[in-house]
Amino acid sequence: MLDLARRALDSGYDCVLFILDEEGLPRSPDRPAKLRAFRQAFQELCAHLAGLRDNDPLRRLKVTRVVCRRCLESWLAADPQAIVDSVRGVHGINYRPEPRKTDDLLPAQALDKIAQIIREAGRRLDRRDLTRVATGGIKSRGASIAEHVDPGRARRHNGSLAYFFDMVDGSRSGCEHPFPE
Repeated sequence: MLDLARRALDSGYDCVLFILDEEGLPRSPDRPAKLRAFRQAFQELCAHLAGLRDNDPLRRLKVTRVVCRRCLESWLAADPQAIVDSVRGVHGINYRPEPRKTDDLLPAQALDKIAQIIREAGRRLDRRDLTRVATGGIKSRGASIAEHVDPGRARRHNGSLAYFFDMVDGSRSGCEHPFPE
């Protein structure tokens, strides 16, 4: 992490976010150990930064550790309207799926939720390509969906995403405001 922090600073950045999916068992049996190592490495980075001289440029770098509860797809599923907006194009559509908490969705569940919303939007738009979307094709749509995510809508439905939004502007450091475990 220290090497990444240095490279970020050398590239002109003043904020670094380290993000890891939680996922977990049974899909990723080694994930709990990786999450512990992730936390330990971040704490060591914070201790190192705190020990630097006040005039060291690296000391001013804001670093944050975020654990995406379950999966990044659950962040996208936290804003169902963003999913609709990502596929509707220039056409209007009277479809406002009901948002719900997504913190505990497993990756397959989040992908299925996103696919269901896309298929329903496709049905309402009379677009056969969207009505046949399978969960396997959802990851490739992630960037498009993310472009439409409204932080105000999404943050209410996913705690780790809310923390990400709180920290992404780089005004605070994750060393002083650690990720809620």
